[in-house]
Amino acid sequence: MPLATFYFQLHQPFRLDPDRNKFLWDESNSEIFLKVAEKCYLPALWMFADLIQHYPAFKVTFSMSGTFMEQAELYQPDVIKALHELVDEGKKNQQVEFLDETYYHSLTSLFADPQKQEFRDQVMLHRVKMHEILGILPTSFRNTELMYNNQIAEIVADMGYQAILCEKRDDMFMMKNRPISPNAVFRAKGSNLIVIPRNRELSDDIAFRFPHSSLSADEYASHIANIDGEAVLLGYDFEHIGEHIWEDKGIFEFWKRLPEALAKYPNIVVVNPSDIAERFKDADCPVVDIHDLSTSSWADKGRDTFGWLGNPTQCDLFKDIESMEKDVRRAGGELFTRWRHLTTSDHVYFLHEKLGEDHAVHFYFNPYGGSTARPAQILTRKIDDLQLMIKRFDVLKHGGKTAVLMITPETGRLPEDMGGLSKYISGKSGGQGEVISALCEGLTERGIDIHLVTLNLKKRFQRELQMDEHQWREIRYKIDPDKIHLVSSAIFAENLSAYTGDVLLTAAEFQKEIVNNFIKEIRAKHEGRVIIHSHDWMAGGAITAYAKATGIPVLHTVHNVFTEHLPVDLLRGINLINIAEYIFLSEHEGRQAIDCQATAIKNATIINFVGKRFLEEIVDDFFLDRPLVPPSVRQEVKAKYYQDSARAIINAPSQLMYPESCEHCFR
Repeated sequence: MPLATFYFQLHQPFRLDPDRNKFLWDESNSEIFLKVAEKCYLPALWMFADLIQHYPAFKVTFSMSGTFMEQAELYQPDVIKALHELVDEGKKNQQVEFLDETYYHSLTSLFADPQKQEFRDQVMLHRVKMHEILGILPTSFRNTELMYNNQIAEIVADMGYQAILCEKRDDMFMMKNRPISPNAVFRAKGSNLIVIPRNRELSDDIAFRFPHSSLSADEYASHIANIDGEAVLLGYDFEHIGEHIWEDKGIFEFWKRLPEALAKYPNIVVVNPSDIAERFKDADCPVVDIHDLSTSSWADKGRDTFGWLGNPTQCDLFKDIESMEKDVRRAGGELFTRWRHLTTSDHVYFLHEKLGEDHAVHFYFNPYGGSTARPAQILTRKIDDLQLMIKRFDVLKHGGKTAVLMITPETGRLPEDMGGLSKYISGKSGGQGEVISALCEGLTERGIDIHLVTLNLKKRFQRELQMDEHQWREIRYKIDPDKIHLVSSAIFAENLSAYTGDVLLTAAEFQKEIVNNFIKEIRAKHEGRVIIHSHDWMAGGAITAYAKATGIPVLHTVHNVFTEHLPVDLLRGINLINIAEYIFLSEHEGRQAIDCQATAIKNATIINFVGKRFLEEIVDDFFLDRPLVPPSVRQEVKAKYYQDSARAIINAPSQLMYPESCEHCFR
């Protein structure tokens, strides 16, 4: 009983304007999209909606790039309406499935970055767009032009997808002592990700050879019924219907007749990728093993990446684009968006020089008159222009920007851009340290000048680094701390965390040093432009009172509602008279003290809770019968809440974690 999947790709790139003063070629993009929409997208989508309605056993699968969806919104919104109609028709019997891919139909899966961060980000952009336009969250995936290798599969599995499509290639079938059918369902190496290879021969019978053959829907259904294997994936460029193959060749009539022809063969079951993933999730599937240097694709005769990286010009320009990632991330905004457009695979595909049948395909899609020199010149110029804009942007930003002073008793590993000490510092005690680490990484990537002040837990650092006292001193004396500022004291130097030992003495030393030295130094470096981001009670108290008194904006993150009462007599050396009106005083064990958490909340410009429910429970007087929330903290939180100065932003997980891959999260 063969399973048959009919899959269609919809993609339009934003072509680059030959005019050096413009970036995207709006006139060409609009003209091409409107032409193809009239000949293909609209009539073909309406046709499939009708077929879905009349043939409940017939199913179709689609993948649309983000740039296709964006152009549909810009140039022909009726295409979006037609997609909605198709989705609505297919809901009842789950006849229509959409896949995720990269938003920009890009080559980012081939970047050298082992974490493939830009690839992940573009997939998430696509996911957001799919949900925004169609209300769909796909569970199966297809990469640009079905590019596949072990590393890509590992990332896709990590992102929580159940299945991935790829191109069938002979080296997928080399399994020792095990016969494998040519239409087998595979599993990715090292994961449970189901891999579904496309049957090129049967697919190309329609997508390429149809105009030159007399193949009927009945004959095609017969070929499918007689396949050798469990499942056949038939994948096509959607534009073959009406655009590449014109209507007068009978292509629309072929598709209209196919569902009825398939129905004559009871052994054919039409399914979508998620159906296959469900059927084979516990099966003993052969494993696909395609090394990173042997990436497969559905393009050209070689089924590899030579269509994009087959000559030195293509490789050089691809590397130029890849090398800009760090700088454009720091720049952000429109510059980042432009760079992402440059990652679109079509731009280097236009530069393919190979002769033969492959050349005809490249020539057809080339909007620059078939020349490879012209698109190479245009792409090179756009890359050069963007690099120049990034340099100008950096000059402007460094002219006078506001720094962020992160104050925390603990941290996780820090980004290298923060200075030489970054790889030696980690005093993490629970989740707060990971949050600090992620914040520093994210802010640094966006080009924000960030300084971090934390405790010098010397013994902890030495233990983690397996260093003795002499080696640690070598580091401290020879490495410029740059943007990492350590508060040192014999009081806590031997402690293994911020919250062991005498925490009140630790807090007093921490707050005194920051108020008397670090805030002043860092503020002066930035001509007075600084924002403080304080974390939990130890970074509150006198620090936030001083910030308020001297006009420094404060964002205070409440990780938990615990507070400490820091005796005033421990803070000798700070001029408390000047900040007295900003201190939340308390009496604790017979001593006058500063309520550190309440003081921090009181003086913050904005407070942030790490969960919405957490914040609401405090404001709505939950747990009044239990000593869980100090009254002082509840009082100040309520005041901020009713001043619209309280926010709830959850602690984000690592960029490499995806809720879809967590068995404890709802799908």
